[in-house]
Amino acid sequence: MRKVTRVSLGEAAPCGFAVPMEIVVALGMAVGVVVAADRLMLWLESRGHVNWRRTGPRKLSAEPETELELLLKDS
Repeated sequence: MRKVTRVSLGEAAPCGFAVPMEIVVALGMAVGVVVAADRLMLWLESRGHVNWRRTGPRKLSAEPETELELLLKDS
């Protein structure tokens, strides 16, 4: 018969390395928050509120000039 070794979460695993469950849960939650924030920013970008990942920087030469710029511009 094979001997079954049971290891609780607080004890070291047979390989000598154990990760506390609190760290695993905290890392999982941190990843979840980052992914949720990224999805929120992509949704806001699709509505035109922010530039996040998919749109590049705006071309300032393509932007319309303001009236003040037209007055101060050397003609």
